Amino acid sequence: DTTIEAATAFPEDPELHKQLAVLREASGDLAAAAASAKRASELLPTCSETWVQFGIILGKQHEYNEACAAFSRAHELDLQEVASLQNLGHALEQTGRTKEALRAYRLAVETRPRFGPAWLVLGALLEQMGHKEEAADCLRKGFANRVPREAELLALARFCQRRGWREAAA
Repeated sequence: DTTIEAATAFPEDPELHKQLAVLREASGDLAAAAASAKRASELLPTCSETWVQFGIILGKQHEYNEACAAFSRAHELDLQEVASLQNLGHALEQTGRTKEALRAYRLAVETRPRFGPAWLVLGALLEQMGHKEEAADCLRKGFANRVPREAELLALARFCQRRGWREAAA
């Protein structure tokens, strides 16, 4: 309530709208969260973090084309940030634009080759496309550069299990 009151009192403060988006998203009100994130992006159009936040909320609403636009804008603003590329790739996959998703994931691993999660999503897409050996190579790189986050570790363990690499899966 305090953040809502503050955002109402200071409607031109992008940080308050970013915080409000987080709170609304956490409460499950994605439409209101998207409105707050959009407002923050309008007020602070050069902040890539704000565009990523907006894109993530749009993705949760299955508005993938709009999410792609937000992630693309975030990447334009910060060419070294791979979160925008990973999220762009995911949104592109959801719209059936697999080749574009593949390009986004490849650019992510070129940008930050030691960031394991980028290798994992690239490997998963390549495996889905039937490129088993290239997928295995990507997933090995993801394993070698893993980030101790649950989602990435689970994805890697599942891949290893499917390949029969039981020790690596464990």
